[in-house]
Amino acid sequence: MTILCTLAEVRSMLHFDAGDTADDSLIQNVLIPAASAMIEGDCHFNFGTLQSFLKADAAPPYLYGNTLYFRDNLVVAIDNFTSDSGTLTPDMYDLLPLNFTPKDRVRLKPGYSWMVNVANGAFTITGTLGYGSIPSDVNFAATKLAAWMYQTRDSEGNIQVIENVTEVPAQAPPLVKNIVRRYSHDQIFA
Repeated sequence: MTILCTLAEVRSMLHFDAGDTADDSLIQNVLIPAASAMIEGDCHFNFGTLQSFLKADAAPPYLYGNTLYFRDNLVVAIDNFTSDSGTLTPDMYDLLPLNFTPKDRVRLKPGYSWMVNVANGAFTITGTLGYGSIPSDVNFAATKLAAWMYQTRDSEGNIQVIENVTEVPAQAPPLVKNIVRRYSHDQIFA
């Protein structure tokens, strides 16, 4: 799990005075990790980065023409890109979008074709997967959720765990739910 906001951000949202530190430990050690886990649980996605790999088929919904989509996975950097027929080198493809990170697809450059023998699990990409940096609206949602949890800490139902996934409570601020909905993924890294 990635911690999605800081104590200073939550304190600022709650308009705490500088000397009012009595509940800092609760906010830092309980509410911020809980808010972060809830958002990542609802999104089914880790907003941090990790060194890992993903596999993709040489068929839809991954491969369309000269473009291989990472689907619900995001790539910051590729260390190794192979097909079942060999290695694809960086001079053979572009990571897209060109001017932004994270990347969600790779497109072959003109003159190259996919080297594939068997469609199922044909491609393996290893490297840095994830967002690279926490999106600002996700940071805001985590800050807002942790602040809301602090304000409602004495009431029931703040934390819901369904099938071992901590979820954002239905009573949470609607803005938090709307931001989380935009980032919902069907899977975590493959």
